[in-house]
Amino acid sequence: MSAPGLTWTPRYLLLGALFALPAAVVSVFDPTLGVALALGVLPAASMGLPARRIDRLRYPVVGLAVGAAMLLGSILAQWPVVALVVLFAACVGAAVLSTTGPAGALVLALGVPMVGIGFSFHDTESALLIAALIVVGSLWCLVVALPWPERDAAARRAPAAGGSLVGFGIRVGLAGTIAALIGFALGLDHVGWAAGAALLVMRPSAQLVASRALTRAASVVVGALLGGAFMLTHPAGWIMGLAALALLTVLTALAGSRWYVTGGFSTFLLFMALLGGDTGDTAHRFWERTIETLLGVSLALVFGLLVPWIGERIRRGR
Repeated sequence: MSAPGLTWTPRYLLLGALFALPAAVVSVFDPTLGVALALGVLPAASMGLPARRIDRLRYPVVGLAVGAAMLLGSILAQWPVVALVVLFAACVGAAVLSTTGPAGALVLALGVPMVGIGFSFHDTESALLIAALIVVGSLWCLVVALPWPERDAAARRAPAAGGSLVGFGIRVGLAGTIAALIGFALGLDHVGWAAGAALLVMRPSAQLVASRALTRAASVVVGALLGGAFMLTHPAGWIMGLAALALLTVLTALAGSRWYVTGGFSTFLLFMALLGGDTGDTAHRFWERTIETLLGVSLALVFGLLVPWIGERIRRGR
């Protein structure tokens, strides 16, 4: 019997609220900085609470990896051709290294997608600020999480034996690079949205690709609708702070869910950041986020489902 799509853990609610507390307080005085702090806490909040204290050191490790990869992407975006070549090579290399241990798996699952998302930044300074806030946010989450009592850790699944993932890495690289190429060619405002969606959805398992594609697309659309509607009310800074606190609290309690719903929470926070000064382009932002996400998800389905299916049919035919 498969695990439920959403896993609700009430004991994480207080933890998530404490994760989001600095963002909520700062939003009262500076909503823009407060929302940026909330975005910085997002990677740690989506991880939930590791059972052992030693494993909670993953917070700053993941925060540093996400921040550094995003910053690298923003630098590469100044030279689109170089950016595409590096992204493709990174996808293949990360896929190969993912079989060697946790570090390689982290690079494949988060590092490479964040490089793609970094293509969205128009200047390195903005990316550097967000990267710094992610690192600071992850350190804050570590401080908050350490006093939490340990519990019995769930049995870890043994890594799959053998098999090179070069073919998978090539397919990941094609999905991400084609998405970024379309973004650069069309001069999209956020080149990395489609590339990030494709890379975050891609997984070696076809079943997992299908599940992540569906839930990623649905959650982003819902997050864009709710985030846009919320900002059209022109909320005060303290209300935005409460909204950020509620989002991160719920996300932390949903950590471990089989459905990939993080995109909805990140989209809501992203809309708070993008529309904080001017809600006049709310409709444009909604369609931009939705269409680019669907583009990335579609490419993930092509290279994560269709291409392997065709390859399997050809092999059987032989």
